[in-house]
Amino acid sequence: MKKFFCLFMVLALSLTLSACSSEPKVEEEKEEVFETFVRGEWNDNVYTNDYLGFSFTLPENWVVASDEELLSMLETATDEMLTEEMKEQYDKAIESAQSFYEFAIFNLTTGESMMLNIEDLSKTVGAILVSEDQFIDGLETNFGSIEGVEIEILDREDVSLSMGKFRVLNVNVNDVMTQKYYVMKDGKYMVSFIVGFLNQTHDGVDSILEQIQ
Repeated sequence: MKKFFCLFMVLALSLTLSACSSEPKVEEEKEEVFETFVRGEWNDNVYTNDYLGFSFTLPENWVVASDEELLSMLETATDEMLTEEMKEQYDKAIESAQSFYEFAIFNLTTGESMMLNIEDLSKTVGAILVSEDQFIDGLETNFGSIEGVEIEILDREDVSLSMGKFRVLNVNVNDVMTQKYYVMKDGKYMVSFIVGFLNQTHDGVDSILEQIQ
């Protein structure tokens, strides 16, 4: 099961720079004032995010990545931008991060997982104009640079969750894992739920998604 977790992490980290690969069709950016993302909170096994407006209860046997583990993931993707002070505290590190993980939850027994990625498009020139589909285009481009992994692009669909309509990219990985990238633009942020599960094993993931639909 550990190798599936590692595989999921490789694909999840490919999301962090996907917007940079897209070219917005609009020629000029407009000066706009956007709300600043506010992190959600865990209360025992219940996660609540007032900024995005959703909540869910963690299914049985799932675990939550600590801020230290989230920081390690952030360092993996953007090591050069982190100062020593930032590395000591996750909330401090994400203040200047282009992209970060709000949470990561896993069931290493079943191979199911979910992460919430937040990308601040205003930190990349022109990216504030990128649409959900253009963002996904960049993600697909990044997939092509991953060695030793067979990724089959299945389809895209629209799915409504409690906080809005998401564009969803469905992919098959090495013919054993399904990953779904739920992408929604919210102000200056691209909000992405990254869902992964071994084929035919997704009761836990379904339980979470049902709570936020």
